[in-house]
Formats: sequence, C-alpha cells, structure tokens
Amino acid sequence: MYPLANEIQRYVLKSLYELGVDRKYSMHPGILLDCMFAACEKQGISMMFWKERQKVLFYRSGKRKAERTHQQLLNGQGKHPWSSLASAAESLESILDELYPGVDEHQAKFIRKIPEETMTNEEYLTIVDKTERYFYSQFYQEYLARYQEHALLPVSGEAPIIPQNPKLFEDIITRKHSELMDEYKRVQRLIRKCDDKSLESAAVKLRQQIWAHYLVELAEMKGYPFASKEVVTSENKYNFVLKQDKAALMQGCEIFGPLH
Repeated sequence: MYPLANEIQRYVLKSLYELGVDRKYSMHPGILLDCMFAACEKQGISMMFWKERQKVLFYRSGKRKAERTHQQLLNGQGKHPWSSLASAAESLESILDELYPGVDEHQAKFIRKIPEETMTNEEYLTIVDKTERYFYSQFYQEYLARYQEHALLPVSGEAPIIPQNPKLFEDIITRKHSELMDEYKRVQRLIRKCDDKSLESAAVKLRQQIWAHYLVELAEMKGYPFASKEVVTSENKYNFVLKQDKAALMQGCEIFGPLH
C-alpha cells in the first residue's frame, strides 16, 4: 500500500478506536475477551477456563482467586454498554481488586505487620494502570489494526465469525468512489513534486473525505443510527458526517445497553 494510504488508514483506525473509547460502541466479544486474558497474563495472573460453562478462574500467589463468566466480564459493573471497552476495563479492575488486597496509607501506619501480599494504594493503582494500558494497546495495535470494521459489533448484538481480511477501507479508496480516487491521485502527484504546503492541506481534506465515506458505509453495514432523523439519503449522510465527524452517529449507550 502506498505511504499516503497507510497514513490515511492510521487516521481511520484512530477514529474507529475513538468510537469505542469516547462513544462507547460495543466491540466483538471474542476480541475483548482475548484482550482481557492477554492483559491478565501480562500481569502474571494465571487462568483456568471452563469452556462448556463459559467461565474463567483467575488466580495468583497466596491462593487468592476471582471467578467470572464471560457475560460478567463483558458487562463490567453494568454502567456502560455490554461488550464495550469501558465495561471490559471495569471487569479487569474488579478482578485486580480481588487478587491484590490493598491497605490504605493512613491505616498502614497503625498496623504493626502488614501481610506479605498486601500492598499500598499507590502500588495497587500502578498495577491497575499498567494492566489497563496493556489491554487498550492490545485492542488497538493487535486486533483493531488486523480486523478493522469487523472488530465492531452490529446493532443486532450478534457476534459474527470474523473474516481474516477487512475490505471496507480498500473498497473506498480503490473501487467505490471515483471522486476520491481523483483526489488521491492528485495528492500522490503533489508528493512526487514535494509541494509540502499543498500536500498538507490536500492530505487533511482527503482524510476527512475518506473517513466520512467510511463512517457512512460502516453505519449501513452495522445498522448504526444517525444522530439526526433528517439524514436520509447517502449524500445527506456523507455531508452530515463530514461536518459532525463521529458525533453524526448516536452515542453507543443509546444503541447498546448493559445486560441486566
């Protein structure tokens, strides 16, 4: 892929990631579970899986254990949409809370002997931060980059089998939209001429155009509703997204809900 296409694709991936983090869209549950397990393993937490019961036992030294079903892991504390990044992060923190007992700094002054496993709040928060950072980086760098549009859950809530090769981005820049290809070729010519000022302006415009087309087609593919009911035609949707960016779609919490 041409370097310009790589740059635009990184922009699209970042925007998809923001749909999950900022707009709280639900993600493919299989992907989120894999990311949670990888983050726990990175922290040195052992796991035992009961596939038939869809249940996981998390444990570490000192015989401290935490047990969760897959649904519990994906639902978190029930504050955010099911199978969202926010709900998964809540589940990770609740597991760490059970596996790493803490002692308040003020209380620690009055305890003669703190159990070996006990740690201060600061130490505990450091572990939580490291684990969550790894979880988010795994999702973004390993899974979203690989599966792109297939990493997001459709409105139906049914998790499809993930195809190996995402096609939406490539379709948009190479086959479906001739006006984008004309602009794409123009920017490539600017690159060859090394007209940096013109290139910067053209590249920004091109990123915005491609992302607008991408989000419109993603919404149609997944069934995501637009924030305005007046947006009906494809052209209206495109112009609306071009102006509103991700805010053109409804918030994830308005589309997906927690399990009760």
